[in-house]
Amino acid sequence: MAGNEARGIDRTVVKSYVAAADLSSHQYKFVCLTDDNTVNLCGANGRSIGILANKPDAAGKPAEVLSVGSTAKLKINETVTVGKMLTSTAEGLGEVVDAAGEFCGAIALQGGVQNDIIEVLVVAISARGSDA
Repeated sequence: MAGNEARGIDRTVVKSYVAAADLSSHQYKFVCLTDDNTVNLCGANGRSIGILANKPDAAGKPAEVLSVGSTAKLKINETVTVGKMLTSTAEGLGEVVDAAGEFCGAIALQGGVQNDIIEVLVVAISARGSDA
């Protein structure tokens, strides 16, 4: 068999939350929990729970989040190479972890440059050091 798809295994974990605000311009960015079952855009080095997969256009609308263990698309803020640990910028974009103790919300499965949307593996770990 060629891969997991041939065996019918789906590794995507999508969870539905409630949007805390209009997130329609934040698809493919890191999101954080802000209240029970509610998500909003992550801030700098935020403790993300995943990456927003849809475009909820108002508070209270469903926000589909790709969670830990999933592959997802992530919009990045700088040049990234394959295998780099990524954290959130103040705008929820991905950037390379550059200090020990930063929260790592994804690992790059593709390289790219600023404003690209790349494939990542969603994780939730504390970086032991800089990945810059």
